Amino acid sequence: MNIAPKTVGCCSICEKLVFDVTARFEAGEPNEGKPKQLGAPQPDARRVTFLLASGEIMDLTFCEDCTQTLSAEDYGPLWDKVLVSWLAELNEARPMWFLAQSENAILCELGVQDWAELMRRAH
Repeated sequence: MNIAPKTVGCCSICEKLVFDVTARFEAGEPNEGKPKQLGAPQPDARRVTFLLASGEIMDLTFCEDCTQTLSAEDYGPLWDKVLVSWLAELNEARPMWFLAQSENAILCELGVQDWAELMRRAH
């Protein structure tokens, strides 16, 4: 199975850019061309909060379209993408916390929030 890691600032499913990019990784750097620093959220950026099988809570970012079509059938592939993303950040190392997470899963959605509204309330 060849799953691409999530891209920072993009929808967790379709990879549409949902945040302004203020800096990108330069030529020769790991992650060349990908977002390095993010600015404001786009109008369709959404934060979805999930309950995991372990009882933990996790937030992921989506575009509005993917948020509206997100279903329980997406949870398995989405969790696999989260795990692949963590592995990419860890440079393929597998610490104990990761091994525990590999047995975890998304159970359900707890809520959806508009990223722009969250940012307005934070200031």
